[in-house]
Amino acid sequence: MDFSAVDWARLAHPTPMFKVFADPSGEEILSIIHRLKHEYLYAPDELRSDDVLRGLVAYYWGGPNLIYEVGEFQGILGFMDILPGHKASVTLKLWGKERWGRDFVREARTLLAMVMDEFKLVRLDTQTPDHRVVSMAKLSGFLEEGTRPKDFRWDGKYYDTTIMGLVRE
Repeated sequence: MDFSAVDWARLAHPTPMFKVFADPSGEEILSIIHRLKHEYLYAPDELRSDDVLRGLVAYYWGGPNLIYEVGEFQGILGFMDILPGHKASVTLKLWGKERWGRDFVREARTLLAMVMDEFKLVRLDTQTPDHRVVSMAKLSGFLEEGTRPKDFRWDGKYYDTTIMGLVRE
């Protein structure tokens, strides 16, 4: 994968709300693991063990991924499995309730466009069982592509997962 043409300085702090989260502290890592385990619909039951979540969080900062801190540790927005010239997946964990709103959507749209430009992406995708995230993604330009019924289990209850994409023609 060729990341040499990417303007990393441009991506470092693209908007007031987002900055690259390159080196989280041990305390921040533990907080993210705790949130993934306990926050509503953050991770499915089968992933909600400490060992699995440690591995998942290590992957966030170990793969061909770009993770952004939202505000002052009020969430993370990640571009995962980046394939320059093609696609990436987007993950959002937003625990700062004051971040849900128009400012987030406006700045997220800017960030999405910038990442797509820098990596020459034609597609971003995401999936979620959380209807709040579906609404936020739609406002940010994503379109619903389908639903996987009873795909996500949280505290023993089944939820449908909405599949979404943002495609540049």
